[in-house]
Amino acid sequence: MPRRARDGDPGFAVFWAIYPRKVGKLAAEKAYAKARQVASAEELLAGIERYIKNKPAYADWCHPRTWLVQGRWMDEDVPAESKPGVASRRPAWAQQGRES
Repeated sequence: MPRRARDGDPGFAVFWAIYPRKVGKLAAEKAYAKARQVASAEELLAGIERYIKNKPAYADWCHPRTWLVQGRWMDEDVPAESKPGVASRRPAWAQQGRES
């Protein structure tokens, strides 16, 4: 007997379309269903928008399941001027210009 097609939450299709890393779709769908018990689809999408805007260039994108399980849609927006840059993490001697 063939399996029936699943009628999942249509919000997951929107989430999946927008989320920048497409891995672990089935695990992400399960995590999405659990996240929807505590957050609206709009809250999740707003969180993705903040994540895309604020993710540091040096960091990899979270797997979608990880992002959902960790409640990352609740992460706060970090103003650009307070984000640490590569230069700010270098020792003081490395930030200064070369002197000949």
